[in-house]
This record gives sequence, C-alpha cells and structure tokens, in this order.
Amino acid sequence: QVVALLAEHYRRVYPTAEEEADFARGEAGAPDWLPLTRLQQPQTVSEQQLAINVGAFAAFLQRIADDTIMNNAKTVHGPVYGAETGQNNVHGTYRQAAAQLMQGFTAQERDQFLTILLPLLKKLDYDALMLPILSDLIGPIPLRCADGTVTQANLHDAHQSAVIELKEEVVAVQLFMAMKHGLELLYGKGVPVPQEEIAVISGIRIPCAADIPAYYMGISPAHMEATRLIHCAQLGAYAITVVDRKSNRAVKIETTTGILPRDRELLRLRKTVIMEKRVAPRAEHRRFFERLTELICQFVRLDEQNFSVVGPIPFPWQEFSGKLAFMPGRWQSFRDFLLRTEPSTQLAGGLVELEILDAKRDEELVAQLLRGDYSGDEQINGTPHAESTPIIKTAEDEDHGGEATAGHRTFSSLIHDQTLTTEQKVTAVIEEYIQPILENDGGRVEYLGFDTAVGEVSVRFLGSCANCPASILSVETLVKPPLLNIPGVHHVVHRTQLRNGDRGATQPIALEG
Repeated sequence: QVVALLAEHYRRVYPTAEEEADFARGEAGAPDWLPLTRLQQPQTVSEQQLAINVGAFAAFLQRIADDTIMNNAKTVHGPVYGAETGQNNVHGTYRQAAAQLMQGFTAQERDQFLTILLPLLKKLDYDALMLPILSDLIGPIPLRCADGTVTQANLHDAHQSAVIELKEEVVAVQLFMAMKHGLELLYGKGVPVPQEEIAVISGIRIPCAADIPAYYMGISPAHMEATRLIHCAQLGAYAITVVDRKSNRAVKIETTTGILPRDRELLRLRKTVIMEKRVAPRAEHRRFFERLTELICQFVRLDEQNFSVVGPIPFPWQEFSGKLAFMPGRWQSFRDFLLRTEPSTQLAGGLVELEILDAKRDEELVAQLLRGDYSGDEQINGTPHAESTPIIKTAEDEDHGGEATAGHRTFSSLIHDQTLTTEQKVTAVIEEYIQPILENDGGRVEYLGFDTAVGEVSVRFLGSCANCPASILSVETLVKPPLLNIPGVHHVVHRTQLRNGDRGATQPIALEG
C-alpha cells in the first residue's frame, strides 16, 4: 500500500519521461519530489499521509540496512543448502522476509516499487542499498560446487566480485540477469546448476565482460580459458550463449536493449569520463554515476522484456571449443575459416540454430556444411575463396563487427600466406583482429617480440588495459586464440617490463616532507 501511494504521487509530480529526466539531472525549474520541509512540517492531511508513507519506507530501508550490516555488509544469501540434507539453513531475518515479499510482487507492484526506489534511496541517503535490494528482488540462483556443496549466487555478490571499476556497473547487472535466465531455462528454476558444466559463448565487444561468467563458474577471471569462454562476433554484439557442456545443450540470450544500454546520455558521458577522463568536469563525472544507477533500475524493471531467447537446443560443445576457440570477426573471413575447420553436420546445425549462420542469407554455405562436403575446390556461395580474393566491406560485415576493406584478405589466407614471415603474420593479426576489440574500451595491445626458438610471442597492454585486472583474462580469451592459430606460434605471454627506450624509475626518488 505504501509503495502504491508513493508511486501514484511520484507520477502526479512527473507525468512524463521528460519531466522525470529533468528531475534526475537536477535541471533548473524541475519540481523537487518530497521536499524535506513538507515531510518535516506537513500542513495538510494529504501531506501528513505522504510523510507517514515516506517514514514507513525509510523504516523498511533502515531495517534492511541493519540486517545487511549484521551479515557483514554483503547479503543474507550464502550457502543455504547443506551438502548432505539439501535444507535451507538460514531463517528469520527481516531482510529475508523483505526478499520474499519483493519476489512475490505482481507485475504492477514490481513496476511501482522500481519507479520510486532510486529517487527514495537518494532522497533518504540510502544509495548504498540499491544493489542489495535489487539483488533480493531478482532472487538468487543455486550453484553446485565441485565438492557437492550448493551456494546461492546473487546479483550483489556477482557485482562485487567482478573485475571492474569501483562503480555501479550496468554491464555486470545485465550479464548476471541474462545468464541467470539462460541457466534457469537449461536446468530449471531453483535447480542447482553444476558450476563445472557451465560454458559461455560471448559476442559482447567489451573485454571485461567475462568476469560475470567467471563468477558463475566459481573461478577467478584470471583462470578463464577458451575451453570455458569463447568470443564470437557473429553471435551478435549484445548476445551470449550459456552452454551445458556435459549434456551438450545451449541457450542464446540477446539483450535487445543493448550492452551497454543504447542510451545517448550514457554513451556521451562514458566517452568523456572513461575515454577522455582528463577533460571531464566534476558535474559530468557525477551525472555519469547517477545515470548508471538509473539504467540499472530500468533494466531490472524491464526484466525478461530485455531479452530475446533461442533454445535450449542441442549443441556439440567439445567440437565447437576445439575447432572454433577463435573465430575471425569479419563475416567473409569467418566463412573461409569455418570451411577450413570442417565442422560436423551437428555443429553446423547448431550454428544455424544459434543464428551464428543465417539459413536464408547463407543458404549455399549452410547447405554445403550440412552435407559435410569439403572436397574439391572450396567455394562460398558459388565463389572460390582463393588466397588473393579481395574482400569488399558489406552491410553484413557491419552487422557482425567486421571492418573489411578493399583488398583485405581473410584470416585463413593471412595466417597461411607463404610470402609472409611468422612475425609479419603476428603483427598483422594483432593489428587487424585483436586491436579493434580492445580499442572499444580505450585499450591497446603492443607487440614486443617473437622468439623463433620456442615459438613465443610477447605482448603488453597499453591505454585503459595497462592497469586493468581483467588484462590477464583478455590475454586468455582475446589475444591467445587468434595468435595460436598462426603456424609456428606455440606460446603467447604478457610482459610488463619496460622495453629499451622506455622511461623508468631507475634512480631513487627523494620525497619531501
């Protein structure tokens, strides 16, 4: 009842999205919702009722805050199933009761609650409770560890464990919810998911977007390998696929609202604050963080409306991860590479069902793959893919993150070009296939050298990737797979030492004071 009355009042004050946005941005002239003077000294019966409702909501927040502090400022969700008994071991907290209440909201009640939650958190100075409350509202998902114990994975812990900057990270929230939805479709809602069986295919062009999959798998992002996470641009820039690699089943979840959300204000602020941080004024930094919280609440409010789902479908994970741990981002290059790997008809069918291949657009290619016909002159849509065939940029390349230009060769033709040295192939692969992904977050990878005796490539990260904890993950999932496809390359290492000519602190520094 309190939520309904406060939501009704909020909509009377801000009847349009534009007026609500003006209030959120602190625009001059935007009416202030719940002025403190009216709450402290109500003059009418309606103002008194409004003050009572705000007080009730404030008590709700304070009780949750008290429970959160008592539970080590994390979440009441922890190991809740005993390995032997399978029974719930945690009872009786206020926050648990509140979580059960929120998870039982009707669609209308949920919408009303999420409409007023963030404005009230800001007004009452409880901003730190946003993620714990959203985590309890979404609810946990049980995960079975390798030792048989079952823990409850939840949004708050996933967000806190992610290798990200110290801010509310909208991508972490989006990925947690997308994977939760996919895993529940694979295993059933409330059924413990074996962590060892989880694998992920990701089309997301954000290097740090693998920390949430690592959380679900129960491993450090630094230990992520291409046997568990594979990047595939053809899947779609906003899509991931969760795989049960034991039973060979998969579900694709595409976030139709975008990852990051397709929000003009956020993209403008992100460019200024993240990419050009030295020139961003304080007001834009503040608004950037505020906009993140607004979009998180909006994403949670839309819930499953954010997603387009394919599956569950049969999918041969072992063959896929063995043959396609790396896939070129350019569409025509991917087709060439795919034919050279000679996928089974089962894998080819899975690629079609996951929409990595389009049955209509790629009709001749799909027919050839489903026939398992790799003899004679290899052709794609009736055209021989000769080593020297030039590639012209098409709409398809744009749709799949491609950057092909006239005269550019495919990935396979590049790495098998007998006129190039191994070192030339390495530098070309870094420049054309690895660099564009890292540049999406303002990072770069620099080639340091190639040891021909052992086949070892050395690289280092620059830009935003230089000091990012996720750089080790980027080496494993973005840098190593394409480079290891080059004949003669057997190892890829990330170096942090300075090269000759780089300025370093070689002399003691005297500190004053």
